[in-house]
Amino acid sequence: MKSIYFRKGLVFVMLIGFISCKIDQKNNKKLLSESAHIIKSYQDSISSSNSTDISRRYRDSVYRKIIDSYIGDHKFKDFANIVFNTSKLQKPLFIEVTSSTCPPCKSQIPALNKIVEKYKDSVDFVLLFGDNTQKVKQLSSMYNDEIELIPNRGSYKQPLNFSGFKHGMGYPSKYYIDVNKKIVHYSSGAMMPNGSIITRDSLGRIIKETLVTEKIADSMNFAKLEAEIQYLLTQNRFLPSQE
Repeated sequence: MKSIYFRKGLVFVMLIGFISCKIDQKNNKKLLSESAHIIKSYQDSISSSNSTDISRRYRDSVYRKIIDSYIGDHKFKDFANIVFNTSKLQKPLFIEVTSSTCPPCKSQIPALNKIVEKYKDSVDFVLLFGDNTQKVKQLSSMYNDEIELIPNRGSYKQPLNFSGFKHGMGYPSKYYIDVNKKIVHYSSGAMMPNGSIITRDSLGRIIKETLVTEKIADSMNFAKLEAEIQYLLTQNRFLPSQE
């Protein structure tokens, strides 16, 4: 009898250990919100650094902090008070932090609208603005109707806080999120017209300089967004949903 009780007790202890391990594993997710201030300090270091090598190292650190971290449960309220809830994602999610005062953000709008039209059945699109409700409502006609346009309401107007989403980077910043709320890719910036693309040879000498027209900027922005959306869909494919 003693050995039977011992075996039962051993099984019970093993079961408790297994359950505890699963709980710890679930709770050990790296949350983006917990890294926002660190990411912001890295970004400030990039801006103040005169060294290309140091800037690159900080950018790598930012990327490592963001990738494979998780977003929390958010109830984003658009300018018409319609709520988009991230607690149970049915599709992969694209989040961009943007602002009406950001020239690259404006330059990217035509390409983004085309991307949304093409992938609206496969991906949800959310834009988190640094602007208030009235301004976002004024801007709404510029965007595809399938995009959730989220103003930064009064209660959230704090550094790093965009409608409850903790963000320590600049505009535009794009987060590519799978259905389990894990960030699988991150990128920033957009191509603008009137700049130039410089091609150099193996010795670093300029061999070609191409003026960036609106058409070229739009084409490059579309190509970059599409490549990143397709990567998101590839990462999300066959992914088991977490309960």
